[in-house]
Amino acid sequence: MSPSYHPAILGAVVLLCAGCSSGSRGSSGGAPGSTGAPTAGMPPTPTAGSPPVGANPPAAGNPPVAGNPPPAAGNPPVAGGGAAAGGSGGSGSGGSWSYIGVPHPTDDLPEEIMPALPDGVNRQPGWPYDPTAIATPTWPGDGPHHYYVAHDGDDGTAGNGGNGNPAAPRRSMPGYGPFPAGTLIFLEGDGTPLPTSETTNRRSDFPGWTSPNASLEMNPAGTYADPSDIAWIVGIDRPRLTANADTSLTNSHHVIFDGVILDGIRSSDPNRSGRLRIGQSSHITFRNGAQYGEHADRGGSLFDLNDADYVMYFNNEMAYAGDFDAISAKDFHGVRPAYGNRWVWVIDNHIHHLSGDGMQTGNSNNTRPIGETSHYIYFAGNDCHDNRENAVDNKNSFHVVVSQNRLHDFTGAGGGGSNGTALILANDNEGPHSAYHWAIANEVRDSTHGIRDGGNSAAPNKSFMIGNLVHDIAGAGLAAWHASPDQPGTESHMVNNTVARCGSGIDINFWQPSNPTSVFINRNVIFECSEDIVIGGRNIDRYQVVDNVIFKAGGGERIDAEGRTQTVAGNLLGIDPLLVAPAANDLSLQAGSPARDLTTEDPVYGLFESLYGIDIRRDFSGRPRPGDGTWDAGSQRF
Repeated sequence: MSPSYHPAILGAVVLLCAGCSSGSRGSSGGAPGSTGAPTAGMPPTPTAGSPPVGANPPAAGNPPVAGNPPPAAGNPPVAGGGAAAGGSGGSGSGGSWSYIGVPHPTDDLPEEIMPALPDGVNRQPGWPYDPTAIATPTWPGDGPHHYYVAHDGDDGTAGNGGNGNPAAPRRSMPGYGPFPAGTLIFLEGDGTPLPTSETTNRRSDFPGWTSPNASLEMNPAGTYADPSDIAWIVGIDRPRLTANADTSLTNSHHVIFDGVILDGIRSSDPNRSGRLRIGQSSHITFRNGAQYGEHADRGGSLFDLNDADYVMYFNNEMAYAGDFDAISAKDFHGVRPAYGNRWVWVIDNHIHHLSGDGMQTGNSNNTRPIGETSHYIYFAGNDCHDNRENAVDNKNSFHVVVSQNRLHDFTGAGGGGSNGTALILANDNEGPHSAYHWAIANEVRDSTHGIRDGGNSAAPNKSFMIGNLVHDIAGAGLAAWHASPDQPGTESHMVNNTVARCGSGIDINFWQPSNPTSVFINRNVIFECSEDIVIGGRNIDRYQVVDNVIFKAGGGERIDAEGRTQTVAGNLLGIDPLLVAPAANDLSLQAGSPARDLTTEDPVYGLFESLYGIDIRRDFSGRPRPGDGTWDAGSQRF
């Protein structure tokens, strides 16, 4: 019997379970809708002494909802595209969300082109369905591949031939398969609220997939003709499932985990938190759920990817993995597309309190060929904070877009190798193959350092920081620090950003490069930073510092380029950019701002469109640039 499907409820707020009222046995509830367009506003600053909260603090007993926070009074719209932004991400084919520079998964996508670059016409079909909005199935009736597992079930009395059904559920998980196309596994919890700290509300409802080296297989034939071919694991009332560190989903295709909570993911190694590993698989979705780790003493990752194509990680909470209070780095990550992955989306999640990175692409000990490096990775709309390492750290990877996220409170306190950097576009010499990383319209705040390009030693690294709002950073707001002998052709681009109240606005320091490097610092607004633009190091082949507006009330604005004679032109030093309400973090431009109509379009916008077929000519608020025929400096146009 084929499953029945609810109509998709687009624009609805998504909860972390498919059926959210306790005692709703027999129905998976409404379809998971969409977080929709992110709402306007800046993320509120947490009250001192309060526990960390999600993007939208949940009502008592309800799970947190991923997505953007409500607006603070008087603040401008925050990054997030969506309907209000006119579909700023993707190529315009629709979908439940939209972020600048991020294709919707149903759009045509760039072909597998590494290590060569695309020529602008090579495209291939995306997903055959929207993995973020396709409706959750309800119980279709007893069938040989339908399972119903409940926290209070009984394997001995389970109906449906022992598979369970809503009237007589089973208690234990139904093994590892292989499960054919159309398999439905329903998991019913008891509605216990999700954790609000490392030690609250932690539990497991089921004897989980706990055998060492267990390999789950679902739809191994890769069948997909219509939605009835998708294999589902559906959570009802916040089911808590325990998995082993070596539990993996392999040789599987068109699988959706919906509303499933992996809580206290345990390992056969008592010093290592567990994880869910995805390998040799395609079209895998983990949505509307959560993953919580343990206070383990070793590294790893909660959602680990190797040789996987088309993976969607959407609207989840991910937290409390590894020893994030340790003095030395324990490096337990959230999402890690390590080797050989293609087209991975990490969208609208709440990621926090990990001892490693929210997302790490690649790995520093990679020995695989360049063609097997992960590429086309999209990290967008996430609220990421309070990790021991970074929000994102790119090692071995190409074509990574980090767009319209809220990244905050990365201080590196107590140790760790990140130095409190929120976003590392390329990590110097920690992976031999890496280039084309893009940070677009992110808000980065309250960290030791903001966005850093660390270079690379075995490929001509090209990194891009475009339209970001970076403020209240103790050290460098934007930085390019290359310690490795970079390849010829290495470039760092810093364009149309607004950087406010930082130790240094833009800090360039290449101290060991053996090959020429190019730096482009154009069309930014730098406001009330202790140091403005500092360019140091050796063997910088060329740099541009053009059409920037630099101001601090105490004066002394300067571009410190150590006597270099490259292009420095059109900058406004000591002229107030007339921001609307900088004390309230409204860093948009007043009508009379000298940053208005100051400049022209930077070449990076055309480059992105030529590579990926997506127009990123939008400001931090998602509005089309230039707007009135001329270009403004900074992250937000008037």
